[in-house]
Amino acid sequence: MLPGHFVARRLHSLLGIVPIGAFLLLHTYTNSKSLGPDGVALYNTAIRSEIPFLIVAEIVFIYLPLIFHAGYGLIILYQGKSNVARYGYGANIRYTLQRITGMIALVFVGYHVYTTRLASYLTGQPMEYLWMVRLFEEPWRVWFYLVGTLAVCFHFANGIWTFLIVWGITVSKYSQRLALTACMALFGFLSFVNFLMIANFAYHHAPTPLWIAVILGFVKGYLFGPI
Repeated sequence: MLPGHFVARRLHSLLGIVPIGAFLLLHTYTNSKSLGPDGVALYNTAIRSEIPFLIVAEIVFIYLPLIFHAGYGLIILYQGKSNVARYGYGANIRYTLQRITGMIALVFVGYHVYTTRLASYLTGQPMEYLWMVRLFEEPWRVWFYLVGTLAVCFHFANGIWTFLIVWGITVSKYSQRLALTACMALFGFLSFVNFLMIANFAYHHAPTPLWIAVILGFVKGYLFGPI
């Protein structure tokens, strides 16, 4: 591998964790406020929080790293070869899924930024709670977001596992197995939280299926309720 490609791959791996992955966690935490008993007020307060030079910070620490990560990811996708059809073992399956979810995440994130952040800039209106409720009034968009967030969560969680190997943090097979378990647990947790948030917005006005209502009721009443 040429030195330039070596550095680019390391940078691609690092940016996937910091700042992109860190922002994903922060974004999930901010949106999860909508699941609280006073979810509307908490969510709107978090969204309205004014940060100095926010646009500049978003461009430098989110959009530019995201563009590089996605662009170089496409190069890796073009150059990489998977032998999952021949071997079919776990590592190769995750290798293939990492690339598939990367493509789905690229389309999803682009659409999400366009319909939320960019639309907010163009209209001058904050992305408050009811904005998100209106966003999910179309059933196809609910499914699109479910698939998109699932892809993003897997790509991030599995990317952490790859990052730990690439940077020499998990060297032994045992440490890699432990890391894989932790990363897949993170994938499950993030996916579950994102599912709850989407369901919460989608069923704000519509009748909620019983099993979703029970889960949301438990989360709002016990996990996000008063201590």
